[in-house]
Amino acid sequence: MQATTRVTSRQVRIASGIITAIGAFYTWQALKLPAGDPLGSGKGGVPIIVGILWVIFGALVTVRTPKMSVYDEEVGTWPDAEGKKRLVLTLALCVGFVALMNTLGMTLTSFIFMIFMARICEASWRKAIIASLITSICVWLLFVHFLQLSLPAGIISSMLPWV
Repeated sequence: MQATTRVTSRQVRIASGIITAIGAFYTWQALKLPAGDPLGSGKGGVPIIVGILWVIFGALVTVRTPKMSVYDEEVGTWPDAEGKKRLVLTLALCVGFVALMNTLGMTLTSFIFMIFMARICEASWRKAIIASLITSICVWLLFVHFLQLSLPAGIISSMLPWV
């Protein structure tokens, strides 16, 4: 078993403060986008909400850092080689999601993204595909049919007559 270095409350507070500052910058940039009429239906609606929640949760963690002594041996340690690999894969998936969303469309990109995220979390292929399919369809129904917002259709979706 590989030796691990404990993460201190101070390190969590510093990291959380940095992430909160990035969230504040993100929110500031999102506020430059049109929020739409009704409010929240424009390009900036979702980014503004995400940014505000990002700052709120980041600030809460920064101010109220959890006591590190209440965790077991695995929680509160720096990631080992496998954990670092998962972090890099997660970052790559997020970048890929943003890069492919306009080309493949929101629904297909979300489906692929969620499958691989579930696999990173060690879900079986069957469970990952089923959960991704259900979630992608529900998100599509929520945004396109119930909220009547447009999502990027992508090249593949634009070829389908029912979309």
